[in-house]
Amino acid sequence: RLLRPKFAILCGMNTKTVCCILSAAALACGCATSAPSGARSIHGFHKHVGGLDETDFRCRVDKGRFFFSFDVKDEHVSPATEIKHPLDIANGDRVEVYFVPDKDMKTGYRCAEIDCDGRVLSYSVSPVKPDGSKDYDWFWKFKTLKTDAKRTPQGYRVDGSVEVAELETFGVDATDFHLGVFRADLSKPGKLAAWCSAVEPKGPPNFHQPAMLFRFTAGKNAD
Repeated sequence: RLLRPKFAILCGMNTKTVCCILSAAALACGCATSAPSGARSIHGFHKHVGGLDETDFRCRVDKGRFFFSFDVKDEHVSPATEIKHPLDIANGDRVEVYFVPDKDMKTGYRCAEIDCDGRVLSYSVSPVKPDGSKDYDWFWKFKTLKTDAKRTPQGYRVDGSVEVAELETFGVDATDFHLGVFRADLSKPGKLAAWCSAVEPKGPPNFHQPAMLFRFTAGKNAD
């Protein structure tokens, strides 16, 4: 959210100084006062076991691409040791991004899960069926997704981007859509330590539900 300093504090300052203060405040909370890219940052993901981790997430739209990055603090980075099926990536530490066109998650959406070594599980989720179920295509691939991962002294970092034009092909307006942002923390391959999410969970951990999304709106404050 854009910080709003009390104007009494700003009395006596010139216009340039006030603008600098407001710009710095906006950048500190991840939203720029004039940037059309709708840059956003989040510090600290909610653990399903309680408390916050120290993940830093950033995203923005720039030059026809949606960019995102995760800086993860993890003392015991645990990648999956054997990959025979795309889902095997889920046996290791990873971050996740869901691109959702509608807030109710009824029309289908696309997901990318990137592990600490840069391996990607991408998949599509079908529109909701009359009985409430969904189909998951674990072999679906993004055409323009680019990712990079590296270990850091504190854990690992993941950077990624996808073309806005591709997001539009499955109904996502990159200037206004619902985004799911998550992290899976494993104590060792195949053993979950904590589910972590940008939005505080209200019940048992389940990333595939509308309550776990937030709204990304380029050029405006997000809900």
